[in-house]
Amino acid sequence: AAMSAAVQQLVKEKPPNGILRLGELLLEAGQAKENEPPLKLSLPRAENSENSTDKWNLIGWARGTGVHRVIAATILRGAADRGLGSDSENALTFLRQLPDKSALAVLFG
Repeated sequence: AAMSAAVQQLVKEKPPNGILRLGELLLEAGQAKENEPPLKLSLPRAENSENSTDKWNLIGWARGTGVHRVIAATILRGAADRGLGSDSENALTFLRQLPDKSALAVLFG
């Protein structure tokens, strides 16, 4: 969303050095986001196999896409960004340092 808004602003402004201005706009968007409270996660209710149907559902879709690998990579990057290293042991240390599950939302922002 920040990139899209920055590019739209860039098109409106038409600055002489577009790359520099794009960087400034993205930096401003990042700083504004840092001042916002962390997003609260609302976990969807898990579907159990007794209630499974042929109807599409988000939980089943996410399981099938392998999104768990993206989540793991994002958590590893969060640990590395905080100087903990990027392996499973450091990821666990990082996760234990989080105040609650909602703090994860910042990583995926």
